[in-house]
Amino acid sequence: MASSEAAVNGDDIARGAYLVQGLGHCGSCHTPRALTLQENGLDERAAAYLTGTELNGWNVPALRGMPHWNEDEIAEYLGSGRNAKASVAGR
Repeated sequence: MASSEAAVNGDDIARGAYLVQGLGHCGSCHTPRALTLQENGLDERAAAYLTGTELNGWNVPALRGMPHWNEDEIAEYLGSGRNAKASVAGR
């Protein structure tokens, strides 16, 4: 079975949520802000969560629904901060 076809269990989902929502605080940059500057979503239940935005004049790409990247490219980007298509430019 290819890795993209592997079944995902609840523990994997919980770990991913912990990394993205907590430790990585990805939404801080990758989620649009409201007029009062709070994030327009704190987790996957909000439609705007991780949909990308502009921050201090920088284009911040969406991390939600990345059809133009395959699973290996996403894993490389999240693991090292770069892949053949993009690199991280934050803290």
